Amino acid sequence: MGRNARMLKKGIEGDLEDALSDSSSGWGVVWIAIISVGREGLETALFIWATVKSSVENHVAATSAGVVVGLLIAIVLGWLVYKGAASINMRLFFAITGYFLIFVAAGVVSYAVADFQEAGLLPGIMNHAWDISAYLPGQTSPIHWLYIVAKAMFQVEVQPTVAQVIGWWLYLVPTLVLFTRQVRGSARRAAGAAPAAQDDDAASSRSAVASA
Repeated sequence: MGRNARMLKKGIEGDLEDALSDSSSGWGVVWIAIISVGREGLETALFIWATVKSSVENHVAATSAGVVVGLLIAIVLGWLVYKGAASINMRLFFAITGYFLIFVAAGVVSYAVADFQEAGLLPGIMNHAWDISAYLPGQTSPIHWLYIVAKAMFQVEVQPTVAQVIGWWLYLVPTLVLFTRQVRGSARRAAGAAPAAQDDDAASSRSAVASA
């Protein structure tokens, strides 16, 4: 995510410049769009398929609803960008989604620990860190639906084991530290590169004026 945040915009702009210089008809730009969108679409389809498949037995309605809402939001954002009504800071976008995915992955780690405990590979399956299942409202309550969404996305448990909680924290804390360090380093490099780019543009302008 961090590398994409730094390189995506530059890479796309470079590909577009090469395509425009090599193809007077503009077909190069068309193929760049097809390949880029197709690649991201394939990744999205695989992610959605795996997510829905993993929740077929439980919470499939909430997971499917989340997929539909996410696709609708993506369509709206794409239309706004196309119309020029919105611009996306790719660095900020990848930072936010990166933090989100870290919490998703922490939930996956917790879920994996529970599976290992059920298989007898890890001890402590009956050693719960807490149990708030008695406080969970009925299925018609909005809080219950929020819990279902949180469980589907982040594997939130009302009765987690101590090992699950430990695994969650052991993954989350170092990953957040490393990712935050990478995001801040990327921001500093971008801030340092901006004046250099402005100086290059100014030098190019002076050269053009002098040659004229």
